[in-house]
Amino acid sequence: MKGDTEVRELFETQIDADIDAYIPATYIRNEIQKLDMYKRIASVETAEDVEEIQDELTDRFGDMPECVDLLIRVAYLKALAHKACVEKLTIRDGFLVLRMFGKATLRLDDFPSVVEHFKGGLHVQAGSVPVLTYSFRQGKPELREIFRESEEVLTELGKLAE
Repeated sequence: MKGDTEVRELFETQIDADIDAYIPATYIRNEIQKLDMYKRIASVETAEDVEEIQDELTDRFGDMPECVDLLIRVAYLKALAHKACVEKLTIRDGFLVLRMFGKATLRLDDFPSVVEHFKGGLHVQAGSVPVLTYSFRQGKPELREIFRESEEVLTELGKLAE
């Protein structure tokens, strides 16, 4: 994919998933602090950022509810997807569907190794806007496995955008 910053500035990655991800009022009561944490979470870009914000939240507000951890993980998926020039990421019924940004182009010379990496679990629908579909290894896995596998797919695709 054409991975330069100019191309990535042309779109905003959307995520469509049935995941309950938010900061409950019972966890952060102060609305200003809560808005600040939403902004900080939205700025997550790396695995290190994820760990830092998890540590900070735990230090400041106590053990994180699952919905807060999920919010952080969704933000990280969004960052990985954006780096990989994915315009829309959908998680449904045991599948991860990635619609690429229409003006991005795959570095096709490296793409077969990415497909091979996932042993037949990653399929490409070519067209003016390429769509990639990944079948989760366990069909309908638990959320932690969905995030782990999604992060792996997006990381591999991101290498094609570098």
